[in-house]
Amino acid sequence: MINELCEFLQTIGIETKLYRETDDGGVLSISVWAKPGSKVEKCSLGETGEIVLYFREKPIEGKANKAIAKSLGKILGVGAKNVEIDQGEKSRHKKILLYFAFTNDKNLSYYKSKFAIITGN
Repeated sequence: MINELCEFLQTIGIETKLYRETDDGGVLSISVWAKPGSKVEKCSLGETGEIVLYFREKPIEGKANKAIAKSLGKILGVGAKNVEIDQGEKSRHKKILLYFAFTNDKNLSYYKSKFAIITGN
């Protein structure tokens, strides 16, 4: 199912790569453009396929990175513990690893709907 999710994300314009398959799902790598210190918290799709994430926390002592994990986990329904910064810990442009586990409640349709909210599809 993780391969199908990866293909779906590519068709709706989100830059993604399959990082690893697991028994219950897998890990995808996505690009995120962080916009810390924003007055409004929101998430959208950037011009080159990255997810643009606006959030209030400032990039001080790792608070922004924690906010990215919390926000993406909540938006995508994976939980903050399943969001890991792979590259760009001190940059606004990051590669994020998202751990997806497929269950009866959190199936392919569930995750597709979460990503569709970001893109407006």
